[in-house]
Amino acid sequence: MDTLRWEVPNGWSVAPQSLPVNIASLENYVADFVVKSSGAVYPTPTLSIHYPYAQNKKTEMRKSLGASRTVDAYQAQKPPSIDGKLTEEVWKKPTSHLFAQDGSVMTIEPVDFYFAWDKDNLYLAARCTETKMDSISARATKQDGAVYTEDCVGYFIQPNIDDGPVYQIYFNPLGTPFDQKITVKNGKAIAADREWNGKYEVKTFKGKDYWSIEAKIPLNKLEAKAQSGKTWAIGFRRKQKRLNGTADWLVPTSYDSKDYGVLLLK
Repeated sequence: MDTLRWEVPNGWSVAPQSLPVNIASLENYVADFVVKSSGAVYPTPTLSIHYPYAQNKKTEMRKSLGASRTVDAYQAQKPPSIDGKLTEEVWKKPTSHLFAQDGSVMTIEPVDFYFAWDKDNLYLAARCTETKMDSISARATKQDGAVYTEDCVGYFIQPNIDDGPVYQIYFNPLGTPFDQKITVKNGKAIAADREWNGKYEVKTFKGKDYWSIEAKIPLNKLEAKAQSGKTWAIGFRRKQKRLNGTADWLVPTSYDSKDYGVLLLK
């Protein structure tokens, strides 16, 4: 017998916060809790219990609550012009609340992510603030170069949530892609195919204090179909080389689709 205990950070509530349990050997136990957040997403509440594994011996088991987020992709009535400038009306309501890799406030400059779709394509866009434009790191010019070591935006996209493949796609400020296809089983990545290459129409643009990107990806390259109300799994991030930092939409960002949020096709 022991007690399930929640460590509850500011901005969260859990009820009940503790719960005595007595689980016999080989039995299952299900406990229900009401969890609410009214502040920062991270850190999330952590559940702990002391688990017996031998006579007079116990070990503490701890598990942080996973956060789930949803981002909207808007249906494009007219395909956006892929010029990197983000002037079309479909690029609305950006997602800009990202985090450092430990869940704290991000330490890089602001970034806005946008998503859109039509029956044939997925459209991606991002606007990355850079107050020192001459410091941008972007040398890779060939597909599957080391884009992920430079300034870049990156995506993990899983159109078929039930263990369908995940497509990891990064773009640098030159528009150069790095990509691979990741095989998933039970929400865990089990293999990565670097020989897989997507097909992209992509353009970037450099302003006074930002760089931006637009990309069009044919849905057939993602083995995907799009319709209003459909949900995909997704994670995304920005890397800013000058500040040696990464901002993630969800923490952790990993190859495992169980760690992703939801892309809602509206």
